Amino acid sequence: VGDITQEGARVMAETVLGDWKRGTPVAPIAAPKTQPPGATLGVRMPNTAQTFIALGANTVVAGHPDEHALDVVSDVFGGQFNSRLNLRLREELAVTYGAQSLHDQHKGGGLFVALSSVHAESPVDALSEMTTVWNNLTRRPVTEDEVSAAKAAYVRSLPGQFEHLEVIDEIDEFKAGDARLAKAA
Repeated sequence: VGDITQEGARVMAETVLGDWKRGTPVAPIAAPKTQPPGATLGVRMPNTAQTFIALGANTVVAGHPDEHALDVVSDVFGGQFNSRLNLRLREELAVTYGAQSLHDQHKGGGLFVALSSVHAESPVDALSEMTTVWNNLTRRPVTEDEVSAAKAAYVRSLPGQFEHLEVIDEIDEFKAGDARLAKAA
């Protein structure tokens, strides 16, 4: 806790990690096979106040040219409080306290997920609305204002991606991704 110089940090890191040897690299992960459209799975739980719903799809691998564009689409769809999904399910239909989406990429493939906890009596309608909002992205194209807001939120989120130890596992991606990060801005 407190101030530290770059030299002080280097000395501490060498003291703690100086004997650490590089391990054997992990074999590359094969890209997942394309999956056919999925089925809907429901589990009835009597006497509950809420029901969790989610919608998911496989997307592109980390480093793919469309990676950041899909991040922007996810933000417009459900990645921000003023996203289309949250506005529809929370503000217009009042079936949830919040709905969100995320787009995550790895070397083996990416995943798009939209999710929400909704009132127990409305999961079918909410999931149908979630699907409608998603499909409407092609019918009502993303506006310049939505793109600008999503890009600004994405750029503001970049420093936070380096605040957890899990980043160590992704250092190679970040080294290779300097150009990708620059493109995102």
